[in-house]
Amino acid sequence: MGISIGGIDISEALINAEYRLGVLERIIDRLIPVVPPGTITESDMAEIRKEVLTALQQKYPDAGISEKSA
Repeated sequence: MGISIGGIDISEALINAEYRLGVLERIIDRLIPVVPPGTITESDMAEIRKEVLTALQQKYPDAGISEKSA
């Protein structure tokens, strides 16, 4: 059992995040050479960030996650 803050097991969350980021980085590395430029726009990125922020707020309601902390 690791350190828990706001109901979040920090060590478990960190390992999970590192794993998921690693997978996503490798997927992106393989996609970049084959997708046309402009496939993902700044508007798309803003929408994705908002969706991820909302998901984190729902998953960790006691953590006080806000746009400024993300």
